[in-house]
Amino acid sequence: MAGWILPTLTFTYLQLSSLFLAVFFVFYPTTEVLLDRWLKFDESLSHGLLVIAMSIHLSAKTLHRIDPPNFKNGSLSNYLPYIGLALSSLVWLVTSSANINILEQVLIPIILWFAIASYLGLHIGLKLFPSIAFIYFAIPIWDYLNQALVDLSSLTVTWLVDLIGITALIEENTITLPYGALVIADGCSGLRYFTIACALAVYVILDSKPNRALSIKLLVTAIALSLFSNWLRIFLLILIAYETNMESSLVADHETFG
Repeated sequence: MAGWILPTLTFTYLQLSSLFLAVFFVFYPTTEVLLDRWLKFDESLSHGLLVIAMSIHLSAKTLHRIDPPNFKNGSLSNYLPYIGLALSSLVWLVTSSANINILEQVLIPIILWFAIASYLGLHIGLKLFPSIAFIYFAIPIWDYLNQALVDLSSLTVTWLVDLIGITALIEENTITLPYGALVIADGCSGLRYFTIACALAVYVILDSKPNRALSIKLLVTAIALSLFSNWLRIFLLILIAYETNMESSLVADHETFG
């Protein structure tokens, strides 16, 4: 069966979607935790289901362009994906038993890749690796950047406040204005903007396959715009709070502002 590809793009989508669903179903304890994050709009992973769909799309387009290679029966490379699938599944079982959620979640794309490589062959699996690794944009490994992004936002906004001469007392992440205080908390890190911008840039790179220089420019631009948009959002909230004496409704509820 390894190396066999269904001839039409529609069936290729169905083939890959079935493999994705099978892995997420078999490892449902981890899938359940991830779904809980993906289905919450106010979380940094609310784009998770879209990332899965984009990964399937990228994989299907790549798979449809590959000519099935000839495999030699008994070749060691034919068995490596099965060994990897067994070992990664065993590690998942251990981490699941130990309730180490982040390791369970990190293992899901690895297990999925080994499952696809086992079914379609190692050669094709290697071609699909970037598309499967794209799923990491839906895994909460990005949460570890949150505090660093909060600190960076605080430094930048503090500089902007000083630059325009607003009357304010700034202490770490707290900006005290004449009529109240604003706190640059975890929700102001811009992690959501950052993760989505990186995901979109990488998606375009994988889908369009530009040269290396253009790929780097695209990724750097996406990161810069995501950071700047969040800093601008926080700064505008401070201006609104200052000019309205903290009475604007945006001061209390700014989840969707920006």
